Amino acid sequence: MIRKVGCILIVFSLFTCFIAFGLANTRSPAEWEPVERLILRWPGFPFCGAEEKKVVVEIIREIGDQVKIGLIVNNGTEQEDTVTVLRSQGINTENIAFVQLKGNDIWIRDYGPKFVIDPGSRELIGIDWMYEPHRAQFDDTFTPFFCEMNGWRTRQLQVLFEGGNYMTDGKGTAFMCDSVYQKNLLLLGLRPGVVKKRIIDAFNLRNLIILPSILREHNKHIDVMAKVISNRTVLVGKYTNGDTNGLILDQWVKIFRKHFKKVVRVELPPTYVYGDIEIFPTYLNCVIVNKTVLVPIYGVETDARALEIYQQEMPNHTIVGIYCKSLLESAGGGFHCITTTVPSLP
Repeated sequence: MIRKVGCILIVFSLFTCFIAFGLANTRSPAEWEPVERLILRWPGFPFCGAEEKKVVVEIIREIGDQVKIGLIVNNGTEQEDTVTVLRSQGINTENIAFVQLKGNDIWIRDYGPKFVIDPGSRELIGIDWMYEPHRAQFDDTFTPFFCEMNGWRTRQLQVLFEGGNYMTDGKGTAFMCDSVYQKNLLLLGLRPGVVKKRIIDAFNLRNLIILPSILREHNKHIDVMAKVISNRTVLVGKYTNGDTNGLILDQWVKIFRKHFKKVVRVELPPTYVYGDIEIFPTYLNCVIVNKTVLVPIYGVETDARALEIYQQEMPNHTIVGIYCKSLLESAGGGFHCITTTVPSLP
C-alpha cells in the first residue's frame, strides 16, 4: 500500500511539473503579430442601430478576404437576416463562420478570449476571466463556449477583467489602466497585489505595468489612448487644447519610454458632449489584422495627420480610415472594442 501511494505521489508530482512547465512556457502575443481569425458579434440587439451594422459591414469588407471571420449571432433567424444584409452590401459570406450564441452586447473585445501561445505544443490557450457577472451573464459564457467549440484549452483568471484594458509588447510585459484595481476592490474586495499576481500568472507575464486612468472617460481602458504597433514602438494620444487628461497622457509617455525605443504622439480631436455623455474621439482604438490597419476617423482636420503617422510608423501595412463618429456616439466605443482576434500559431 505504501508503494502504491508513493507511485501515485510520483505520478502526481510529474503531472504537476508538466502542467507548471506548460504554463511557464506560454507567451501572450502582441496585437501586431500575425492573426488567423477576426471575431465580431453582429449588432442585432434592439439597442443597436444602422450605424453599428454599417461599421461591422465595412470591417468585414476590408478584412474578409485576408483572414477567416467569426461572426457571432443570437440565433438562426438573426443569422439569416445578417446574411441578407451582408450580401446586399456586396460582401462574400463564404469566408464567414457563423456562431449562434445568445449574448448581451457587442463589446467582444472585453469579454471574448485573449490567448497565450505554447510554442512547444503549438497550442492556443484561451484566458477565461470574470466579465460583468452582475450584468452580462450571457457574454461571460462566450469564452469557454468558443474555446471548447474550437478545441482550445482555457486557463481561468479569477478577477474582473476587460480585454480592452490589456495591451502587451509580446515579450512578457503588459500594460493596463488602474481601473482594473478599482473595479476588483469595489466589487470583489480583491486588493491590487492579488489582482496583479493573478493576471501575471494567467498570462505568464514578467511584468504588469499599471497606468493612471484617464479622467471622465467611462470605460477607462488603455485601448482608448495608446496602441503598441511593434516591439519597439507605441503610439500615445495627445491633447493640444488644454484638456487635463493631457497631463495624464504625459505620464503615460514617461512610463512607456522605459519599455519602448520609440513613443510617438498622435494628436486627438477634442472631446465633446453628445446627449448626456462626454465623447472621446480617438485614433488609437484601431484594429491590426496582419498587414491591414483599420483606423477610426471622424471627418475632422486631425484625421489626415493621424493616418499619416500610422503610414510612417507602419510602412509595410495598408492603412484604412473608416468613419467612426456615429458608432462612437450611438454605442460608445470604436473598432477595437467590437472586435477581437485569434493569433496565428508559429
